[in-house]
Amino acid sequence: MYKNNIDFFKKLEQKYSDLRLSEKRVADYILKNSEDIINLSITKLAQKCSTSEATVNRLCHSIGFSGYGQMKISLTQNLAQSTLKTIPGDIKEGDSIISAAEKLKYCLNSAIDCTFKILNISELSRAIDSIFNAEKIYFYGIGGSGYVAEIAHHLFIKAGIFNTTCDHGYMQAVTAALLTRRDLAVGISHSGNTKDVVRALEIAKEKGATTIAITGNEESAIVRKADIKLLTFSKEEPIYGDFMEGKVSQLFIIDLLYIGILLKNIPKFNNYLEETAKAIWDKSYHEKDSVPPIASNPKE
Repeated sequence: MYKNNIDFFKKLEQKYSDLRLSEKRVADYILKNSEDIINLSITKLAQKCSTSEATVNRLCHSIGFSGYGQMKISLTQNLAQSTLKTIPGDIKEGDSIISAAEKLKYCLNSAIDCTFKILNISELSRAIDSIFNAEKIYFYGIGGSGYVAEIAHHLFIKAGIFNTTCDHGYMQAVTAALLTRRDLAVGISHSGNTKDVVRALEIAKEKGATTIAITGNEESAIVRKADIKLLTFSKEEPIYGDFMEGKVSQLFIIDLLYIGILLKNIPKFNNYLEETAKAIWDKSYHEKDSVPPIASNPKE
């Protein structure tokens, strides 16, 4: 990871008087909106400043960085010094556990609320139909998104929707290469730029499979490889720790897809859920006289 020895804002201050007018316009925007920059691509920042990507790059070079990516890392490291970035930004050092709990509840509720507000019902319906009709289904994710893919696998398999999950780039590429137009690949990546997941969706798309992206970045690479896009809450701390709000937003989408599938044929899927519940009954601890939550048919 890039290490800068001089405070980001100090660097900008030292070089500011030497900047061109167009570069100063970008610098002024960064100073006023520093916490928003980490979520902006170079294209988006240039648009907001009514200038070109070349001007943004010139600014980066003028203040001592090799490019926009390196500048963003330095800025993010600087911002991280004022608060803990492995937890939601509203939670500060010195907060009591009760205060932290209240703030976390608010952050996670807000994340789901924001995801709901940007939810495209048409895309959601298309995704549900694609899952319902697919012959083979693969969920792809890495890290925290890989954990969400595992949950999706667990939910759908218990309802009789056979699927597989891969959290390793090698197997993601291998399995994607074997998909056909009858199959489905679901890529989960909050940043939308997780290389292996993007590549898996690209391969699946080339093979004719339907592709779904679940991401918090509508301008990311994974969106360009997806037939169906499901967007989630997009605020992110991209370097430090896990992003709780992003994970909760992804789980919200997965649960919506699952519920949408069940609603297509409740009796059919209830039968599958009953059978899987019976199958795992003896895997849990029970009191001596307890009975399975789903009673067997007395005629059987």
